[in-house]
Amino acid sequence: MLIKKAQHPRPGIFYMVPDAKKPGKYILVSEEGSESLHLYLFDHVTKMLERSFKKISVSDAYTGVPRGRVIEPSLRQGDWIIAHGNDFALNEYRSDILSEFGLSDLDSMGKVRFEVDPHEKMGVREKELIEKDLGIVYTREGWKKKG
Repeated sequence: MLIKKAQHPRPGIFYMVPDAKKPGKYILVSEEGSESLHLYLFDHVTKMLERSFKKISVSDAYTGVPRGRVIEPSLRQGDWIIAHGNDFALNEYRSDILSEFGLSDLDSMGKVRFEVDPHEKMGVREKELIEKDLGIVYTREGWKKKG
């Protein structure tokens, strides 16, 4: 008999990083902790993008990549909240996000809500900088190479 390991829900932040090996797709990169980690984690994201897209330098425009945060109920009444900017195909990555933060079981009990938060929306200028640096164009469904 297989015993399911209990998932421990946790707050944190995440980025949806363009996957150079799979055009249009993203890699979920996350960090447990507070929202203030966005800049710290983006340093790691920048290095990933430079390696995978073979670029010397990628802008430090941290709002130029789809992102979000997981907020625990103690910070807001009731459910766990997954705030996002509605900049990526959420349905395609929903289960990955839930699993990454240990929220799958709570979601099945109706204790998780996904909410669009303007604070998590990609900045227009920053998005353009990242697109230019990587030679890509973001779309609601993913991303594609320019040209």
